Amino acid sequence: MVTQRKSDSLTDLTLTGGSFKVCKAARAAGKPLSAAANRRRRLFGRAHGHFRSRGRNSSATVKGTDWLTEDRCDGTLTRNENTNPKSKVATENRDLKFTLKPGYTIHYFCNTQTITPDMYCIVLLAEPDKGLVGGGLLTQINATQYDVNVTWPNGGTQTLSFELTPPDPFGFRQSVWVCPVTAANTYTFTWVVNGVALSPPLTETIRVAAQPFSCAHQP
Repeated sequence: MVTQRKSDSLTDLTLTGGSFKVCKAARAAGKPLSAAANRRRRLFGRAHGHFRSRGRNSSATVKGTDWLTEDRCDGTLTRNENTNPKSKVATENRDLKFTLKPGYTIHYFCNTQTITPDMYCIVLLAEPDKGLVGGGLLTQINATQYDVNVTWPNGGTQTLSFELTPPDPFGFRQSVWVCPVTAANTYTFTWVVNGVALSPPLTETIRVAAQPFSCAHQP
């Protein structure tokens, strides 16, 4: 669906169509989805002008660049497809905002239903060609820290622990982090708060190993 604001000529491109019943069925059955089945709808843009693409879990605002927005069972993915080092794609969902440089990808997944655990958004940010991966969490769950469980294709795992901010006036806590990946491979990341895994896990393929350094973290 295409709409345009008269005030600043911003064109909104909202992803529509595509059934997400297969996502619920797969989760209920505990079965993984193929890459093709995971993708429910997508939009690739290459244009001049001021555009914003809107997915189920996030939006992306661009100005004359190449970008991909894809609604998937495990959230909304956005990738800056432009090779121009000056190109930028601004993405956001609520208080979580990230600007994508060329080659960056980001996954957003938000639970907006009143269930336990309560409302939350998780984010996975990656620069696959430099071996960097980061994440974010925005949550109303009453906790001071959370874990991110990293799983390799061979079944190996690692747990990273991070602190959350005190709650803001609306009860939201948040945190962001970035870590190096020392081996090119496909990794799965699962957020865990108070012993409860926030679903679904997010997956990213890292193409280049990074030089090791300590993870950077900002509650």
